Amino acid sequence: MISAEQIQNDASERSSGILSGDWELDFYSRPILEPDGKKRWELLIISSPCEGTTASFRFEKRCPAGNVNSTWLASALTEAIAAAQLQGWSVPRKLRSWRSSMRTMVCGLSG
Repeated sequence: MISAEQIQNDASERSSGILSGDWELDFYSRPILEPDGKKRWELLIISSPCEGTTASFRFEKRCPAGNVNSTWLASALTEAIAAAQLQGWSVPRKLRSWRSSMRTMVCGLSG
């Protein structure tokens, strides 16, 4: 259920020109080998649709196979947030992921 405060905050963000939306993210290996013979890992972030606009935020970043961990992910998310803010987006309210291993890594960021 959406609270009156959240509706007011959303309306305030839209009127102030700040875009907001939840993020859907995936951190996965692709069936592509890098020059060193290891799988290519990528982080992909896409914002959910933003009411009243067709704008969306998209962020992609490659991760060296030896750095696949929550520390690298935390650093990349910080970079994504900075990039989003430069494009007029607020910090996402929610992060969504569909892979259970992804949820484990994201939950590990708060601890």
